[in-house]
Amino acid sequence: MTLPIRYSTEDNQLTIMVKGVFDFHLVGAFREAYTGIAPTVEKIVIDFKGVEHIDSSGLGMLLNLRKTFARTSIEIALINCRDEVRQVLLNAQFDKVFTVN
Repeated sequence: MTLPIRYSTEDNQLTIMVKGVFDFHLVGAFREAYTGIAPTVEKIVIDFKGVEHIDSSGLGMLLNLRKTFARTSIEIALINCRDEVRQVLLNAQFDKVFTVN
């Protein structure tokens, strides 16, 4: 069984890879991925390549991530979004607070 969330840090970048449905079932695992990150991290990349769907609780997790790092210069990017996921992010105007690719 593949874990729905994996993460790694390399070259001052934390990459969090999400798989499946990004919803309330992943709250703990998602928070664990960025809690206590190294102070040298300059960018957080959320890789949505494996995400089939995101709901309002998934959007809330992203906002909590943004709030956690609001007083830092850490950039947060959402990458490899499928069309459906990208549309949800754009409808919620997340492109105004995150880099969405």
